[in-house]
Amino acid sequence: MRDMPFKYYLLIWVFSLILLILMNWLFHIYEAVFVPDTLYIEHDEAPVVVTQDSTPVYCSGRVQRMTGKAGQKVYGIEYAVCDSIYENEKIYRNSLGSLNSGKQKYGLLIRNAGPVIDRIVEKYRILSASYNLEDYDLLRIIISSVQYIPYTLVHPGSHFNCTSSTCHTIHSRLSATRFGQRWDFVGGCVENINPFGVFSPVEVAYHHMADCDSRTVFLYCVLKGLGYDIVVLNSDIQSHSVLGVNKNYVRGSAGSAVYMDRMRNVSYLVWETTTDMGPGLYPGFVEKQWYIAMR
Repeated sequence: MRDMPFKYYLLIWVFSLILLILMNWLFHIYEAVFVPDTLYIEHDEAPVVVTQDSTPVYCSGRVQRMTGKAGQKVYGIEYAVCDSIYENEKIYRNSLGSLNSGKQKYGLLIRNAGPVIDRIVEKYRILSASYNLEDYDLLRIIISSVQYIPYTLVHPGSHFNCTSSTCHTIHSRLSATRFGQRWDFVGGCVENINPFGVFSPVEVAYHHMADCDSRTVFLYCVLKGLGYDIVVLNSDIQSHSVLGVNKNYVRGSAGSAVYMDRMRNVSYLVWETTTDMGPGLYPGFVEKQWYIAMR
């Protein structure tokens, strides 16, 4: 085979260079559109407990990361919870066993949440200020970060005493109807969470296991700490808990599932927290089946 003239080599080289530049450009376009950046506010060097005389005491603890999405970007925070605070919170929750569960249960569960929730709230404030986030964007980031925690059925009593008419049926129904084939949304079951079958916000912050009302109560504490007007909506008929978000925060399109607080004349968009639905998207929502459990 005879040698090709130099100009052909030059043309091949130029064509290859153009092709390489084009591929690199397409890769960056793909990355910008389909692979969102993740922007983090990292955790402190070590968890800190502040004593009554304001002395910082360092302790061992668990570092957790919460990641949520707004637009094409993913944002997250890291925070730490002391092991000792978590263990004390479990003891406190178990001590509530002699009390009437009733509608007051959430108020009891959040009683000790302040120090842990305050640290998380402060991280979100820093995140918001660092990236100039609008209220609705921060709201979406926080709610979606909880939506992506795998669903864990939390129940009082033991697995042995959990009959097919209660825990197993509920978990199977939720797995099939609420999540479909999204098995990454489905966790396991946690037993002996007495007296209410609900994790406190401190426990959710520590181990990221939660069912519906464990999520809504946790979100209630975080979002109230940031000044949002939100409520926890429960349905005894559906054995479920969702978040209600003041319509005034929501920009753009939303679903038609709305709960009207007639006492305050405020409309709240229903926001499911166990899967990645947006505001107002709750199929078959019947307002009269729901009530405000926390406002």
